[in-house]
Amino acid sequence: MARKKLTSLLDAPAEPEATEAPVETKAVADEQAAPAAPAAEEPAPAVSPRFEDFLRKEARFREDQLDELSRHARRLQRLRTAPGERITDNTLIRVAVDLLMTRVDDLQGSNEDELRSSLGL
Repeated sequence: MARKKLTSLLDAPAEPEATEAPVETKAVADEQAAPAAPAAEEPAPAVSPRFEDFLRKEARFREDQLDELSRHARRLQRLRTAPGERITDNTLIRVAVDLLMTRVDDLQGSNEDELRSSLGL
């Protein structure tokens, strides 16, 4: 078969390619002769991983903050009694942001230390 340029394929109307007549195999013949089996239940749609529900946001942490986050995430993960999503550093960060948002009206200050102090930290 001769190669065609992409532009000629896009401009030309679709032409059916000449193919040989399909050869029926024994398996196809058996499927046609056998009565249709009752339809099985459709599998549940695939669930996307939870992390795909979140947006990425880069943040910088002190070394002690990262160490504590990891330590507590591992501790909480080990203590879990129910199956489900893992508890990770990111899980704890999202919980911390939710907690901060409940106290956002208490925030006062013009730098990190003052903001922390306004929350009693």
